[in-house]
Amino acid sequence: LNTHVTLPITAAFFALTEGTRDFRKEVSTLENNARTANVSIDEMHGYMSDLNAVTGELDSNVEGLSSLLAAGFRDEQLSSVIDDIAGAVIQFPDTLKFENLSESIQETIGSGQSVGQFDEMLSRLGINLDDFNEGLQAKQLIM
Repeated sequence: LNTHVTLPITAAFFALTEGTRDFRKEVSTLENNARTANVSIDEMHGYMSDLNAVTGELDSNVEGLSSLLAAGFRDEQLSSVIDDIAGAVIQFPDTLKFENLSESIQETIGSGQSVGQFDEMLSRLGINLDDFNEGLQAKQLIM
């Protein structure tokens, strides 16, 4: 083979190898987070498949799902919130991202106040943020 053919083949092989390694690393991270949260790994693979069809961003989907697991979402509630976030990403694809929405939902639950892209999404949907935050804080007092 001459060097004009060998270099592109070598570069393509290197890129494929790196991409596969990154994919395995991301999936491994998600599997560890799922085990820690006692969530089925098969279930998480299904969510990843669905999300990748919507976003095409493997690493962001892993981070987003990990944030939702850390926020305490499980089973039907997890499935529902993933569907809701994916719907928002489809509705506002240029500005709302799955990972950022998931992280801001986790922060909102922790702080008792809507923040980040979750706050932005609520505003876009016409939800009164003052009323939402008051209701969230009242619910946290009960718990």
